[in-house]
Amino acid sequence: MTNDSPPRRTVRVVVSHPAALVRAVTTALAIPIAGPILLTALGKAWSPGGGGPPSWFGLAMGLFVALGALIGTWGAVRSREKGLALVVEPDALVVGSRRIAKRDIESGILVLQPTHDRVELQLQGGDPMMIDLPLGEGATLLDELGLGTTQRRARIPLATPAEQALIGFGGGAVGLIGLVMLFGLMTMFVPQAVLTALLASPAFSPAAAGVAAFAALGAGLVFARSTPDVVIGVDGVSHAEPGIGRRGYTFTPFSEVERVEVEVFGTGRVQAARVVLVRPDTEPTVVATLHVAKRDQIEAIASRVRAALTAYRAGDGAAASALERASAPVGSWLESLRQLARKGNDYRSASLDRDRLTELVADPKAAPDVRLGAAVVLAERGDEDARTRVRVAADAVASPRLRVALESVAAGETDEEAVAVALEGEEEASRAEAASPPRGSAA
Repeated sequence: MTNDSPPRRTVRVVVSHPAALVRAVTTALAIPIAGPILLTALGKAWSPGGGGPPSWFGLAMGLFVALGALIGTWGAVRSREKGLALVVEPDALVVGSRRIAKRDIESGILVLQPTHDRVELQLQGGDPMMIDLPLGEGATLLDELGLGTTQRRARIPLATPAEQALIGFGGGAVGLIGLVMLFGLMTMFVPQAVLTALLASPAFSPAAAGVAAFAALGAGLVFARSTPDVVIGVDGVSHAEPGIGRRGYTFTPFSEVERVEVEVFGTGRVQAARVVLVRPDTEPTVVATLHVAKRDQIEAIASRVRAALTAYRAGDGAAASALERASAPVGSWLESLRQLARKGNDYRSASLDRDRLTELVADPKAAPDVRLGAAVVLAERGDEDARTRVRVAADAVASPRLRVALESVAAGETDEEAVAVALEGEEEASRAEAASPPRGSAA
């Protein structure tokens, strides 16, 4: 029996795991610090009478330092691997001995380097992977993984794992300072006798260490998760709003964008670069700002946005009138779409076969109600392959509301509320655009 499948390409690459390196360094620093603190707290709990540290304390500290150094070195070595064989299989990416399912890769972007291509992949769960390939191979890899400009949206964090860790440490310090200030404030209101008894309690040191660790960890996680990112789809760009903790997103559709520019501002060490969406008759939108030392990252973001804008403009944007919602209530409109799915191509004399409906779902220039309408008709006809195409279209959408609505349709459980929210959001954006004064007009 012969195998007619085409041979798979093998490319030798260098793979870096920046998050693994950060975890290794953090562990190497945390173990020698946290270990002695924990031992001290437990020692006071066991021997409240004092008397100095036990004889084995110095040996324990040395073991903690050695353990931290060993774990840190081992993790740092494993965080960068050279000469690995990379193969793209139909459903997975194989790098060395590791096999990563394509569904576990959230997005990817090409960052051009002077001597090679670098593909930065974001895995599910937020763990990044950087792959250095020969020049010209990066775009091919993204296409083979289904992560090209028109295939799937790209989510790009604007902070490296190391920067996220530093922000987390800073947040932990803020949490500890806040805890100390709270304790100082408490001493002003708690009776002295109660305070003295509390400090003399054998359980005070372990409890205080636990509360301090909890405060530092909680504040650190909140700050670390506050780092911004940008999402680039075939319909527009979403960027995180300023703030701490869970952030909202601002979506700019490509229908409002005239061009994409990279601006450099500031002087000396505070010089920075930013990606700007220039919109006619309104203020430009800044979607990403980084230090000028990360100019290659800024250029990669701008290049991806330009490619998505070009793809958006290349679509014919034609919407089938049979799918338009017009002024009908969402529930009535969805029911008419279900009737359209049952009646086939005779409804309103519209020629809407599966291929045409698939084109409309994926067309970023089509109106949101037309895209959702085409998705509903495809899903109602019970074609599993068509539902898969709806899921693929949802993966390429940057608008969170439209994406959630398309994903519910692809799952075969059309969420009327999600559809209504998506359409309402697009209508609000259209009204806001119409109400915005032209740029340069008098205030």
